Amino acid sequence: MNSVMVNDVGVASQIELRDCIAEVHASNDSAMTQWVYDVMLISKLSTSLMRGEHDVTVGQMLVASMVSSTENYYRTLFADLVHTCPWTARNVGNEPISFAAVQTFGTGKAGFGLVEGKLFSSRGVIAKEIKRFTRYQVQTTSTLGKAIAAFDSVCAIRHAAVHWSGRFDTRAHESLSVDIHRRGQHGLNLDIKSIQDGLAACDFLVRTSNQVLFDHTLNRWLNEGYLGSDALERENRDRARSLSTIFAERRLKSSVTKKIIDTAAVE
Repeated sequence: MNSVMVNDVGVASQIELRDCIAEVHASNDSAMTQWVYDVMLISKLSTSLMRGEHDVTVGQMLVASMVSSTENYYRTLFADLVHTCPWTARNVGNEPISFAAVQTFGTGKAGFGLVEGKLFSSRGVIAKEIKRFTRYQVQTTSTLGKAIAAFDSVCAIRHAAVHWSGRFDTRAHESLSVDIHRRGQHGLNLDIKSIQDGLAACDFLVRTSNQVLFDHTLNRWLNEGYLGSDALERENRDRARSLSTIFAERRLKSSVTKKIIDTAAVE
């Protein structure tokens, strides 16, 4: 037997998965509120941890976190919207949801079953899922379309961080428009500015999406008479509250509800 040792053997160990698992419950906060909390935390971590040493490694972790939080925004929004908006529910009404999803997420959050396996960090998925749920067509030249394109660059950075230890594969070279005629592989060179820029790109995408989809949904409700003079005052109040619960930040929820009611009153 070969007795040449090229490294220390180390200690044999196996992680106990059940020690890493605890029951969690879906947040009752809006997708936007959850996003704001995540942005504040990521921003705080970037300023406290990125001090010159190991910035690239720390930056890779933060990029992965900001992309994950962006994906959580879309999953939460669509799950809530399909449970609240009759037209969103109709758009996906014939799509199956597994019984396991109902057991896991509960009936009020069963819409999560419609976005399981959807990778919002993959190119084209955000626009595709927006159209699937709301029938809203994202134009590539629109503000939202450009925000999605900027997010695609953040996702390419995240891909390099998670799968290539900070280096770019050929796909990333192409998507980031790295000069492919130059020899050699390229990789991440992250500092606090680049992290803040990436977080700003994610934040702009989420906020733009939130406003566009709110406007689209509100207009649909008004045009269909689901809100407005054709509905009872109590119905307008309850529906306005449900809409603000989905889209508004927690601190703005009451004022948004009032503005929706005021808008419905003049329709």
